[in-house]
Amino acid sequence: MTALLNPLIYRELATIGAIDSVMPRESNPGYVMLMRATKLGKQASIEQLAAMIRFAGAQPVESAAPVEAMLKLQSVLARRIGTTPVLRAMRVAEAEIVRAYGDVYDRLDGIFQKGLEKCWRRALKHLAVLTAHIAIRGAKPELEEMLRLPMPLDQYFANGEDRVCFRCLLDRPGGLPPLERTDPHPYTYLCAACHQEVLADFPPDLLDAVRRWTEDEREAHVIE
Repeated sequence: MTALLNPLIYRELATIGAIDSVMPRESNPGYVMLMRATKLGKQASIEQLAAMIRFAGAQPVESAAPVEAMLKLQSVLARRIGTTPVLRAMRVAEAEIVRAYGDVYDRLDGIFQKGLEKCWRRALKHLAVLTAHIAIRGAKPELEEMLRLPMPLDQYFANGEDRVCFRCLLDRPGGLPPLERTDPHPYTYLCAACHQEVLADFPPDLLDAVRRWTEDEREAHVIE
């Protein structure tokens, strides 16, 4: 068990270290949120993998120093060039993690396979989000990146811009307008699809009150 899962933890730890090295240098609040959300997803996967190892009576790895140092160096160098190279570096690391999960999946069974699948799906989601952002950030949408995505690019970015929704990390189309708050701080952006989905998730008693709210009150409740 440790021989299969510890290398996955090792890779996830290394990418977290790389994210931590570049996140303080990112000035775009949307991409700071993207990096933070990616880090939180990786931490959840590490906790899940570590719990599986402990359940099997072994000890999970706790450090990824050599690989982490290399990824940090690559990420810092990419940061000096710009955000897109950072996203590309993150995508390279994430693609390797996705491949590693795939290699292990069929070698497990039962609850261990189900647990691994959750981590694998997180990595696949991270990979798709990174790919979509790389595709939209070019001078014109990049065909090679678009072909990697399961849906057309306008399903990820309704307005043709590299916006980062604080909920889904994309900028999906929806039946309501996107919400953007610049004052008071901190900056917040919610895409049209998330605006619609969050409002639909309100309990019935709260939905009844929506009609009495001002526009600012409704937006504040949805963002919260």
